[in-house]
Amino acid sequence: MFYEVFAIFTTSPWLAAIPALLFFWMYNRFKLKVILYTALLWAVYLIYELGIYFGLLCDEDCNIRIDLFAIYPLLAVMSLLAIAWVVFSKLKKS
Repeated sequence: MFYEVFAIFTTSPWLAAIPALLFFWMYNRFKLKVILYTALLWAVYLIYELGIYFGLLCDEDCNIRIDLFAIYPLLAVMSLLAIAWVVFSKLKKS
């Protein structure tokens, strides 16, 4: 089930711009480096996935994507870490 959640980005890679922009907005608001790194990671993934989608980084034989076994968990962990950092920093201030 974990990989099915992220599978939308292989068929519609431009959707990866949503979390990238969301994390850039969060960084602008909270100024936490972990959020900036997460936003940059999503932006790099967006560019990478667009390159795969348009055949610039891989040809038609690229249907087995072993790279996603490393990329998806990294994106998930960094995203959760960034969100947790915001929550804990907000709790710390109150």
